[in-house]
Amino acid sequence: MRYQILAPEPEGVVPAENLFVSIMLDDQRTFVPGKVRIFLNKKPIYPEIKIQQHTLSFIHYELLRNGRNYLRIFFKVQGLSGWQEVEWHFFVNERTPENAKEGQRNKEYSFGGTISFDNREQFLTGPGAALRQEPPFTRTLTANTRLVLDRVTIPFQMFATSDNRPFLQSRNFFQTGLQTSWFEALVGDLNPAFDRLVLSGVRITGFSTHVKVGGSGLHIVHGQLNRPVEGRLERWDEKFGTIPQNMINDSQLVVPGTYQRNLTAVRMYVGNKKKTWMLALQGLKAKDDTSSIQYGLAPKDNLVGGAEFQARLFRRRVLLQSGISLSAITNDISLGVLSNQELDTNYNVKLPFDPSAFQRIFVINSSTKPTQISTDFVSYFININWSTSWHQMTADYSRIGPQYFSLSNPFLRNNTDNLLFQERLFLFKKKLTITGIYQAYTNNLNNALLSTLKTENYGAGVQVNISAKYPTIFFQYNRQSRLSTRSVIPGAEVDDYLTMFNGIISYNVQRGRWNTTFRLSGFLNERTDRIRPGSSNTFYNVMIGLGERFGSRTYLSLDFGKTLLYSNVQEKLSDVNAFNVNLLYDLIENKLQVSASAGNNRSLSSAWNLPQIRNSFIMRVRYVVVKGLTIDLEGGWQPFEDRNTPINNYQDGYAYARVSYDFFVSNRSLAR
Repeated sequence: MRYQILAPEPEGVVPAENLFVSIMLDDQRTFVPGKVRIFLNKKPIYPEIKIQQHTLSFIHYELLRNGRNYLRIFFKVQGLSGWQEVEWHFFVNERTPENAKEGQRNKEYSFGGTISFDNREQFLTGPGAALRQEPPFTRTLTANTRLVLDRVTIPFQMFATSDNRPFLQSRNFFQTGLQTSWFEALVGDLNPAFDRLVLSGVRITGFSTHVKVGGSGLHIVHGQLNRPVEGRLERWDEKFGTIPQNMINDSQLVVPGTYQRNLTAVRMYVGNKKKTWMLALQGLKAKDDTSSIQYGLAPKDNLVGGAEFQARLFRRRVLLQSGISLSAITNDISLGVLSNQELDTNYNVKLPFDPSAFQRIFVINSSTKPTQISTDFVSYFININWSTSWHQMTADYSRIGPQYFSLSNPFLRNNTDNLLFQERLFLFKKKLTITGIYQAYTNNLNNALLSTLKTENYGAGVQVNISAKYPTIFFQYNRQSRLSTRSVIPGAEVDDYLTMFNGIISYNVQRGRWNTTFRLSGFLNERTDRIRPGSSNTFYNVMIGLGERFGSRTYLSLDFGKTLLYSNVQEKLSDVNAFNVNLLYDLIENKLQVSASAGNNRSLSSAWNLPQIRNSFIMRVRYVVVKGLTIDLEGGWQPFEDRNTPINNYQDGYAYARVSYDFFVSNRSLAR
């Protein structure tokens, strides 16, 4: 029996919290659900295990001890009798001198990863084919490899697709570099993250350097947030109607492109070797290059700076995080730089320096925010996580100022107050899990919007997982309410709430070589609007599934789903029925596998007298040429018929092929 340890790496170093564990069976065999036993440092643990065919993974939330830790996992595999076993050790936070000497005696040299090529051909015909708006083909090449040379790791990732277009931001991806325990240098497409306010994982094309000494370090990032995409001029005539704002003369308008946006970010932090506390200072500058394109609108300049503090308390069971950031943004640097006199005369702003002398650092003009010292350009947060073997609690509060902007954090909602409290209880060795959550959001902190909206969300959930002999039951309840506490004009008021119930029951029965799986799920979504009753509605969804595995080679599944949508007066707006059947068979066990599926989706509406129908017929073949080299073939026909509007009908066929190679070679043997 062969397997590959994906995480944590044997003799690798990991943080003390949120341990991610993953192992993969090398010969395409699959784990038996419910037949897994896990021991950490010789003590049993009961995490929520996820099994995806030949990969097993879970997250252990309890804080680990510093130094060497041991994992031992027992599991059963489909088609094999008896229990299998894997055991290895890793280190938390750092190696001791004794461990370092041991590592020198057993150096690792390895190379592994996955390389794959995909090709999908789309065949669309009929009067409604244009509704799909899909390319005729898509080809992708993906590589994710890792070369380990003793203490030096060289990662390599890439993704290339035929769907890449010069007039859009790049969909291709490339990254490589060098990593050690104290130094990291990466180039290519990166997703660096400092904290939630300043830099939170947005894609940057450039380089990143990170030096770590004990609990202290320096992290520098430089690159492009956006690549330049040229705009264009178009003619305008008064017969087109309303005059657009982007007119440059009486007959031409600008369709703006995207400026090249450059970014430089620095984070410096200090802390102790045990990583029980950390203080960080960080800042970034993002600026559009006005010379990168000819036709663009409102190029911007942005400065952000802040600090963050972390502490681990009460034997590392409590993690405290807090941060504060300030920002300044100029929304249109094409207006040039204002002088001290212009700022004083026109905006009553007095500066102790000449703005033109610092325009390389930051451009100041009439579009610069803020214009005066206030808390509007300040944001801060505080977060507390308390984790033990029987519960996990999170409390979080943040205030995002109305004029706080970070161009490297485009999805951050400013002008809001945010509160979160969440609790998870693990009882009876995690056979019973109870969750509760409360969230509250309030916007319009500066009263500049037409309405001040307060949003609250209450939720609770229960999961029962006694053992593999009994069903797994999950139930969740949520209620979200929105209420406008201030409205400037009639019609801006909001008073609605959304009630959601979600339940899942799954049951797996093993009878010799027969394995039966039953699934039942239900979802209720009821929206009530007190201001606009006509937009109230009720949504129901029920799904039933039955799966049967005959021995180790044959699997059959049947699924049915029904969706209903009713108006506020209980008029049926939509009725959707979905059926699907899937048959899988191993012609040559763990070598050649074929499957076929057929489905029918039929929808009715109060606005339609006749149904809309979409059928599907799909064939799949998987062939393992040699260990690690797999070929997947798939073809399907999915016609759509609208009996009310035949002009929407189309024929949809596709063919898909994928070749993937998983490999791992090492001077250490991880096989049993």
